[in-house]
Amino acid sequence: MFAPILVIGRGFVGSKVVRELPHAVSYDVDIADRKAVRGVFECVRPKFLINCAGKAGSPNIDWCERNTEATWRSNVEGVRILAELCAEFDCFLVQLSSGCLFRGAALSSCGWRESDQTFAPNFYLRTKLEAERIVLGFPFSIIRIRLPVDSEPHPRNTLTKICSFDFVTRGCNSITVLDDLVYTIRMVLKERTHGIIHCVSPDAVSPSHMRRLMISAGLASRNFKEIDTPELEELKLVRVARSDAILATKRLNSLGIRLDPTDRSLANVISRYGSFVT
Repeated sequence: MFAPILVIGRGFVGSKVVRELPHAVSYDVDIADRKAVRGVFECVRPKFLINCAGKAGSPNIDWCERNTEATWRSNVEGVRILAELCAEFDCFLVQLSSGCLFRGAALSSCGWRESDQTFAPNFYLRTKLEAERIVLGFPFSIIRIRLPVDSEPHPRNTLTKICSFDFVTRGCNSITVLDDLVYTIRMVLKERTHGIIHCVSPDAVSPSHMRRLMISAGLASRNFKEIDTPELEELKLVRVARSDAILATKRLNSLGIRLDPTDRSLANVISRYGSFVT
């Protein structure tokens, strides 16, 4: 079976990508099993591979701190195998990575750039950085996403998460609308764009503001408390420290990819989200 685009991973992001990309097929394979992955390559013979697989923990990245071996095996060794096999089979790899690799105010007024110094305060993010280091050794692409949102409810959807929280943070952050991610992937595949790209909406927004938008749409309870991000750890709501970050979109724009304003995208996503829960 020949398929031009192979999507690895059937989670929140992977399921969306394979549904929306024409001529894409999905495989749920153990990416750290070289023999199994080679079998998929030999069967599908893809021209492009989008890796949406990896360990992010359940219910969150705190899990990774307790399961370091499994996290490293998938997030690092698995990516190494994919990159090496993509090179062998002349297949262009798009590695999805994390936009949570920065903390606080950026050096540039437009946000953290792809070339800025990264910050990895926990084991999960250290594995994402190591995976990036591996992929950057090849002429492939890395797309960083942050706080992904979509019109379909899902435990990994940032909108779904914040509607279930009693405490919601007020710090401004970049977000990734999954429709925008799919569009960006299509453009990257078309041009075979190398290197790191931040795929985020143009304007930052706070989780608490998104919660209020969901409340206005009748999709969330008004009963929540707004807090600063460091308080999550102080209140023992998380084991691993979280951070706020705003990512720059200059490189994204330089590739001819200009996304809708954040408020417009969120209004559209939340409007469609309501059709799934009413």
